[in-house]
Amino acid sequence: MHEKCIKNIFKALINRYLSIYCLLVLPTLVLGQRYNLPLKTRLTMPSPNFIEWSYKVDSMFSFKIPDGILNPCISQITFSKAMTKLEQLQCNRIGKAKFESYGFNSGEYSSMNHRWKMLGLRGTIEGKEVLVLDENFDYDMTNDSVYYLPKPVLNDTIPLYNKFNYQTDFKIDRNISYEFLHNEIVHKLSEPLSFTVLVVYDSLSKSLTYTDLFKMVCRDKLVFEDVFEGEKVNIQVVSSTTYPSTNPVFKITTSSGNFKRLLKEPFLIGTSNFIIDSFDLIHKSLYLSNYRTPYDWGSIKGTSVSTGETLTFDLMADVKLIHVWTTWCRPCIRNLPKLKELSQSLTSVSMLGICIGENKTQAQEHVTKNNLDWPLMYFESKPDFIKNELAVEAYPCYIVLDANNKILYKGSDLNQAKNQLEILTMKK
Repeated sequence: MHEKCIKNIFKALINRYLSIYCLLVLPTLVLGQRYNLPLKTRLTMPSPNFIEWSYKVDSMFSFKIPDGILNPCISQITFSKAMTKLEQLQCNRIGKAKFESYGFNSGEYSSMNHRWKMLGLRGTIEGKEVLVLDENFDYDMTNDSVYYLPKPVLNDTIPLYNKFNYQTDFKIDRNISYEFLHNEIVHKLSEPLSFTVLVVYDSLSKSLTYTDLFKMVCRDKLVFEDVFEGEKVNIQVVSSTTYPSTNPVFKITTSSGNFKRLLKEPFLIGTSNFIIDSFDLIHKSLYLSNYRTPYDWGSIKGTSVSTGETLTFDLMADVKLIHVWTTWCRPCIRNLPKLKELSQSLTSVSMLGICIGENKTQAQEHVTKNNLDWPLMYFESKPDFIKNELAVEAYPCYIVLDANNKILYKGSDLNQAKNQLEILTMKK
């Protein structure tokens, strides 16, 4: 009895680990061979270019501020767009549909219980400009350090324009532990950050005054390096690594020179085209893919999970959805009823399911329970075309293709896949 109990506990832990793993790892978004570039270093910037502005906070929260501070202005910087959307939803500032694109259950999280945004207080104490940062995230700035800002000095070597913001030499360097929500998991990170307050020039008084808001940047830039096609490739994450931006910028150095690219923008290494298909902030990893050889979708063949007959991929359909799932992946199982609803609402979409698992009976039970009536293939282990050509590394994985079998979406967010399918079906 004792052994059986231990085995059950161990099995539950393994399932929990696998579910978390499949949520954390970002899948590739393109076809072709995929490479994980090793992290070479964290490059500390002596004079960082401050990127993220704070924004003013309204009166929906109560704050404690130090006594004696005049002209107080409270603003904040958020580390989690998802948690920000949750707050906006709860305050009736956005609708459910817009919020759901971030893909988590609003009933499971409370934004006030997480270190997901930092408050800053600007004002004056005895005539001196100050900045107070809520470094312990407790909405109480009476127990935080008060930073006195130096008197701004005009620099004759820099042309000054009216109402234009300028960066000064003043900065506060701190190591901050914070949280952000991604794929239904709150991730805890710690980064070396710098904070500053910009000055604005007034041409009438010919003087500089500090702004009410503050700015933040990560002092470290992640640098990845490896050799491809016999050529050394160095990629630096230019935008702030702390803030999970939707459009990170990368500085790429090859033998042909330096250039900047966004995610999924092609560039040459030797004679081959490559793209940066994903950047994983959590694991500090960056993935490169080439797409020299288009995939032959007609080569997809497998055995039906229900009947055992041989199934092939429908190349003739105008709109197609492939969903790759496993029996042990909780997000996969949770989304099966949603896939059924999608098949009923978007009847023109040709769907193909590919299940990978060690227990065919479990797969059949899920198919029957959810009344999945489209072709579903079953493989006991990951087939070569899933492992290599499609480079699926995380589950669930949804692949949307158009009439020309061009991939328009590939990833783990069913809502994004559905949005793309709706756009395609409307164009028909």
